[in-house]
Amino acid sequence: MHRPQFLLLLCGGPATGKTSAASALLGALPPGYRVVHIQTDAIRMMVYNRRHSRRESRMVYEMLRICSQVALTNGYSVIADATFTKRRDRQVFAKLAHKAGSNFLSAKLHCSLRLAMLRNSQRSGSKFVPKEKLISMHNSYEDDAFSLVLDTGSLKPEAIAHLLLQRLGFESPESSLGSVSG
Repeated sequence: MHRPQFLLLLCGGPATGKTSAASALLGALPPGYRVVHIQTDAIRMMVYNRRHSRRESRMVYEMLRICSQVALTNGYSVIADATFTKRRDRQVFAKLAHKAGSNFLSAKLHCSLRLAMLRNSQRSGSKFVPKEKLISMHNSYEDDAFSLVLDTGSLKPEAIAHLLLQRLGFESPESSLGSVSG
């Protein structure tokens, strides 16, 4: 079976299910498939270990880009898990994938603000996002023409992983998920 290299952006506001979808996708990929899951949250905590400024956020995205480039160059696929609220940030990664000859997909994960706030309230430490920031990020996402939009309020992470695998060009394995539209 052909196993294409890809660069997948999991985009969306805090508590929309990006990391849950990434975990489900990692579990659904063929055994031995070379893939890395890179989260801006993890980069931020390694570098700043606190809330960050807009300038520092730009640096985190640049570090994400560099890590993704190194992984692609070395034959790994990349799942980049970040808010990616700005269209220009996603476009940088689309160009990176094109240059590497990799499949590219930008998937916006979203849910109702009420559900995101509920999920966020169950977080602690650095994963918790202040209510005002969460609302601002939820409302400031710049849409684009190449995003796949998935509602994490109605789709389970396993169903999202199945859809992503199909969109990324993997042969569709027999699945007990049934049909899913998106």
